Amino acid sequence: MDGWVTVHLGPVWQVELYQGLLAENGIEVFLPDATTKVMDPFATGALPMDAQLQVREEDVQRAMQVLAEVGEDDGDVDLAAIALATPPDPSLGLTVEEAAAQEEATALGSVRALAQEALERLATRTRWAALLGITFPWAIYNGFRYLGVVRRRGLRATKHRLTLAALGLALLEPIGAVVIWILVKQADPPTYEYY
Repeated sequence: MDGWVTVHLGPVWQVELYQGLLAENGIEVFLPDATTKVMDPFATGALPMDAQLQVREEDVQRAMQVLAEVGEDDGDVDLAAIALATPPDPSLGLTVEEAAAQEEATALGSVRALAQEALERLATRTRWAALLGITFPWAIYNGFRYLGVVRRRGLRATKHRLTLAALGLALLEPIGAVVIWILVKQADPPTYEYY
């Protein structure tokens, strides 16, 4: 959704507590996939037990302040999100052009970080689908999507080799199923003797 910024990623119960806290402070909150996370956490892929807490762009500063106050108590503050949401300080002596260039570089870095995060989730889905056996078609589909991103973007997941091995396993699973089916079909049917 346009105009919404993720300010926290964490367990569903924690995100719902923060949602109430922000709503109490007059900040509109959105939880994408919240119902899905509760009903079937694994349907949303990687990080099945975590949910996103999003606020409108104009409320990011206030939301971060409220969450920072709570974070002082439990030590759980997303410092990266605070850094991205904080505008450049004019006391640093930056010109408007320098601040804009710095902001653009930060935005490009965050876009690359988001792309890397999406690739990591895709690789995780591929590995899990390959292990489950019956979901090998999903592993093959995700595996080839993963390879396309690796080839086009030059990004790699942290467990790149493991993801490639999972894709290989997923490609071998249908062959193994056909071989077993052929062996079963060729086996002599059991004979029963009735007295």
